[in-house]
Amino acid sequence: MRIRGAIERAADVLLGVQTWGYQEVAGAENNPYSPVPWTALIPMLMSVPKSSLRGSFVDLGCGKGRVLTAASFLGFSRVVGVEIDAELCVAAERNRGSRRYEVVCADACKYVAPADTSVLFLGNPFVGSVLETAMRNNCTDGRLMLCYYNTGKVNRAALDLGIGLTEISHGHNWAAYTVG
Repeated sequence: MRIRGAIERAADVLLGVQTWGYQEVAGAENNPYSPVPWTALIPMLMSVPKSSLRGSFVDLGCGKGRVLTAASFLGFSRVVGVEIDAELCVAAERNRGSRRYEVVCADACKYVAPADTSVLFLGNPFVGSVLETAMRNNCTDGRLMLCYYNTGKVNRAALDLGIGLTEISHGHNWAAYTVG
């Protein structure tokens, strides 16, 4: 565990961000902030087809912006992070630096992704009715790719909700799906 922690911090230092750590997030169905490990994030994002880069990338529950930082290097037309916790929003903004992404401090249940969204990312930010509402509001397009980290904590049926997920790629503790 010490080696993984050292790798996580070293990657943050190289990119000039501070995204490691653990932080409680208010709300019974919100999971605490704990970033997706760089070692899982990179292969996960590499599974995104080149055709998806023409659309927007949306991270629901973006925390301190680790995923936004990585996605900003891939050439999406727009990279957006949505976060309910004001303190985490400030951290994500601080970590942006000169990178091209935006942070929306909002409830994921009330957020609707841009019409051209091609990738929706969730790093296990919430469960229950929050997850269901966020998925129903944002997984309506058959061209959408859903990337989900921490698949061991969430039942696939909880993600599917009748929206027709087809797994296209997976790794240790993550999976990518097409929607529709």
